[in-house]
Amino acid sequence: MGHEVRVVDFEFLWRETDSSERYRGREEIAPESQIVDDAEISLIRPAMLKFPLLDKASILPAHSRELNRQFDEFQPDVVVGFGILNAYLAARLAGANDVPFVYYLIDHLHTLLSNRALQRVAKIVESRAVKRADFVYTINEGLREYAVNLGADPAVTRVVPGGVDVDRYREGDSDTVDLPVDIGDDETVLFFMGWLYEFSGLRELAQDLAATDEHDDLKLVVVGEGDLYDELKEIKQDQLGDQLVLTGRVPFEEIPNYLDYADVCLLPAEHNETMHDIVPIKMYEYLSSGSPVVATRLPGLEKEFGEESGVVYTDGPNDAFDTILDLLESDEYDARVREGLRYADKHDWTRLAEQFENHLEMVTDGSDPPSRDSTAIPSTE
Repeated sequence: MGHEVRVVDFEFLWRETDSSERYRGREEIAPESQIVDDAEISLIRPAMLKFPLLDKASILPAHSRELNRQFDEFQPDVVVGFGILNAYLAARLAGANDVPFVYYLIDHLHTLLSNRALQRVAKIVESRAVKRADFVYTINEGLREYAVNLGADPAVTRVVPGGVDVDRYREGDSDTVDLPVDIGDDETVLFFMGWLYEFSGLRELAQDLAATDEHDDLKLVVVGEGDLYDELKEIKQDQLGDQLVLTGRVPFEEIPNYLDYADVCLLPAEHNETMHDIVPIKMYEYLSSGSPVVATRLPGLEKEFGEESGVVYTDGPNDAFDTILDLLESDEYDARVREGLRYADKHDWTRLAEQFENHLEMVTDGSDPPSRDSTAIPSTE
């Protein structure tokens, strides 16, 4: 849309790289765009120590130095924070430089840390960043309540929901994908994509599928990697064989083609603190692909999708398999597909980006962006 964007990034997954370096100096990268054609950003990674705990401790000096540099050289019109510590540092510097600071919450960020002590510290920092923000944006209503509970002023909280590139996900073509096993036209594909958390519910679903010999026509396709991957490999080897298809990580641009296989998409996660209020972007991608979604009845999902958006709720991982069978055997399947397609149409990224751009322009002009109610995304029915 013509704006100059700089991203100051923390290399959270450094331990997954093959590099043996223990200190990385400052890097400035112009990454190739994977989502929006011709989009250009500058990705800046401040120096860091690559040791457990010290990696996060190095954020304070390295990101402070980098953010000061950006305020001096780049002189941003607005700062949008997505992280925890670097967002707090940016909020303080934005105030000192008389630049608006917007905090955009897309998750219960502190809960993603594995160390309990770090979680408590991170939540305090997250709360302070929220309180310093000129405006707080969240990706759904559940996270808006979470932000207010952290200390955000309700009068300056706004919701810009998640979205999807509708055309990209409608045009997926499974014929371009080379899966490790064949899937016949008479087989039904249960589909999950994303990071494989221990609490994703896939373990329970795979075990339930393995416990029955009445549904050999079902295949569980899992796209992604993560904590649960090795255990799923064992279930595949010992119990499910070709009924469980593990692709590992695939390029983002290929995801619509993989989704074209799906008959039912999945989010059967445990209800825990991390999942309580989140609405993963993949929910919109699932619905846009033309598949209903079976998802755990999480508060954030219920508030965002309601009961008529193509989402079929289940009570949790242990009930997901029965919910899937009920959906496939009912006469509601086609209606759920239509509901999901209508819902996705209202959440096209182009429209949402225009809305967010309008809000940021108002913030930089010193006026208050409208609430979500007065900028509701119109129906395309």
